[in-house]
Amino acid sequence: MTLLSWIFPYKFFNDGRAPLLTVELPVAPFAGNSDATSTTFGFYMFDSIYWIETLSLVFLMCLLNGAASTITYKFIIEPKLTAKSIPVSTFLLAFGLIIPFWLLYVPDYAVQLFDVRNKVQTFCFVGIVPNLVAFRTVEALFDCTPSYAKESMASYAFYSVNPMILKRSESGFVRATIRDTLGHLKAFVIQLLILGALQSFLVTADFHPFGSTRDGKMFDPSRLFNPHQFLDNIFYGLIFQCYLATYGEGLLFATTALTGIRCEPFMLNPMMKSVSPSDFWARRWNMVVHGSLKRGVYIPMRKLGAGRLIAALGAFLASGLFHEGLLHHVMIPRATPEDLVEAVGLPRYHPYVEPAQVVYGGSTAFMLWCAFFITLEAVIGNHGIFQWMNKHLPRPILTILLISLALPIAHWFVDPYVRSDFFYHGGLGLPMLVPEVSSSTAV
Repeated sequence: MTLLSWIFPYKFFNDGRAPLLTVELPVAPFAGNSDATSTTFGFYMFDSIYWIETLSLVFLMCLLNGAASTITYKFIIEPKLTAKSIPVSTFLLAFGLIIPFWLLYVPDYAVQLFDVRNKVQTFCFVGIVPNLVAFRTVEALFDCTPSYAKESMASYAFYSVNPMILKRSESGFVRATIRDTLGHLKAFVIQLLILGALQSFLVTADFHPFGSTRDGKMFDPSRLFNPHQFLDNIFYGLIFQCYLATYGEGLLFATTALTGIRCEPFMLNPMMKSVSPSDFWARRWNMVVHGSLKRGVYIPMRKLGAGRLIAALGAFLASGLFHEGLLHHVMIPRATPEDLVEAVGLPRYHPYVEPAQVVYGGSTAFMLWCAFFITLEAVIGNHGIFQWMNKHLPRPILTILLISLALPIAHWFVDPYVRSDFFYHGGLGLPMLVPEVSSSTAV
């Protein structure tokens, strides 16, 4: 227990929910239960307190950022409004104090202070705002901050406190209607149901529906050419997209309701509608991170003289590195002895999984792989064969071809999450229909 752990009393480490109903259902012979023909399933309703706590954790960090942003405005943005050059002291403040403080100190201290033990809540709590602060500090250094945010300290604080991208027109912020707000709530509920169904399927199949290895090394070359791994990687990509889309819609709903301002879309179904690497990463996948990387890495590198492809490579490298840091903060074991004792014999749908031995480097390698195809598209994308494909092939075929480029190595990114209890922790916020686990078999 810590001084402020009482603020969020529900730790959501173990799943103690009782099923609303149980039913006997046939089970497909997945690798995880190859001998089973039928089993008892329980339907679990999502825990509303989980979502209230998760959103509260995010907005608590946003408020802290809003207060701390006054330092960035006072010592970086305001002097740049009149100065023609950036003094060395400003770079020292940014790279020697502000960015290290938010990336290295704030995440672990905040998680310990509020005693956050759920891995998905930790991901939301320290994976969004601290990284946004780092990128927004760099964008302030290189004068890439949106012009409206530089008008005053209050404007910059308002810009900093919002994790989503607020919609603007020439006359200012676009006001949200009740229909806009309810639209985000509807989209959140739909995404919640889709995610719950997908995770129910993966839990039933022990997260390896097509029998990929459970204990192979991340960079084992044999996994690159394993069709079972390819197929499992499809579902790992889908569940990551669904998690981001669900939590993103939740944040869009909360932001719209609290500010009364429309927000730009967060995710645009990249795994189902993208037709090129640039379409996937620049126009559909996680537009908040894309905008931050563009203003915080790509444009500053261009201003420093880097070419377009080198700047894009720098953005993907920065993305890989911040995902490595996020992985570190999320995967630190935070279970108490009481949590582990409670887990033994707890009847629930999925046995406790010991935290994985985290292997670093996979996120960065995956992002550099994707950067290679972005570069390849820029170099040869205008050649005749590719233009013909874009004009004549059906969009679903283009999407399948695009996704297949990442399938051989997608496990580089997802292994630490799939092999830990990360998704088990996320399940507490989902409506799920999953196999019951008796207390005699829980370990």
